[in-house]
Amino acid sequence: MRSAIYLRSGGGGGGWPPDRAEGRVVVHTYSTEYSHARLYSVLATVAVVVAIAVNAASECVAAIPSWLVSAPTLGAVFVSLLDWVEKDGWRREWLRRLAKIEEPDVAGLYEGNLISVWQGGTTLPVELDIQQRWSRILVRFKVNGNETSSSYSIAAALVSQGDRAARLTYAYRNQPNPGIAEADMGDHDGTAEVTITVDGDLTGRYYNFRGRQGSLQLARVTSGIPRQS
Repeated sequence: MRSAIYLRSGGGGGGWPPDRAEGRVVVHTYSTEYSHARLYSVLATVAVVVAIAVNAASECVAAIPSWLVSAPTLGAVFVSLLDWVEKDGWRREWLRRLAKIEEPDVAGLYEGNLISVWQGGTTLPVELDIQQRWSRILVRFKVNGNETSSSYSIAAALVSQGDRAARLTYAYRNQPNPGIAEADMGDHDGTAEVTITVDGDLTGRYYNFRGRQGSLQLARVTSGIPRQS
């Protein structure tokens, strides 16, 4: 079972309003349609090779029994490699080709407009921040200028749409800012589905359980960690 990762709200240069309910936001796993068997095979092979090399070295030195070295080395190398892949390695082009890593990289800050059907049609400037690792993601959203509320994702699915786009579907929780939001506006949930192109154009739609819906038109202004070849 994967352990939960938390981000303290209101810190780290994002400018996001604090999560008043819990004081933290979970960076959660997301669903994909891809197999990871080839990646695990590659990592296991590297770990075995390293363990054999360490075992041979220990036998030459004869300082400690080889059986006491090989098993812990195998486990430590595999876990270390998996941690590297989770944080950064999955973005490296050579590893994506070798291990057939297919998860789209959609991390970045996006800015644009929300077009709501509320009150006959309302357009608001918004920003959407996607933080992504290989198996985890967090989507945070806010209205610029008039920060009546902010939202964060609680579940998501991410798949490719050909070579030029990815589709991200997520459920979110919205929390109003007391004193700024409407008096009858309480915490509520919603869903959003967006398409993100390789050029950074993000379009989609949303619906919340207050009965409001609309569309999103944004563009990426900063990327996540650049891919390294």
